[in-house]
Amino acid sequence: MPSRNTLAASLICRLKASLIAYEQQGMASILADWPQLDNFIDRPVKLLMGDRQVKGIERGIDEHGALLLEVEGNITPYLGGEISLRRDD
Repeated sequence: MPSRNTLAASLICRLKASLIAYEQQGMASILADWPQLDNFIDRPVKLLMGDRQVKGIERGIDEHGALLLEVEGNITPYLGGEISLRRDD
């Protein structure tokens, strides 16, 4: 098991590389890895936006970072100031 310092150094180096890639390529640098990191992808969720609630299947993010939600076969991007995503059990 690595020491805390080794782990911290590794995380910092990866974060720095990711930030540089984002600065140079924008969201394209994130999109390829997103499906492996997204805990909600292809799962039933509910999207909370103030008093409004939308249930559907989460389909990842688009090139603008908007959440993609499939509802009744239609995929809609959601990008907003305050939205919250929850499992829909």
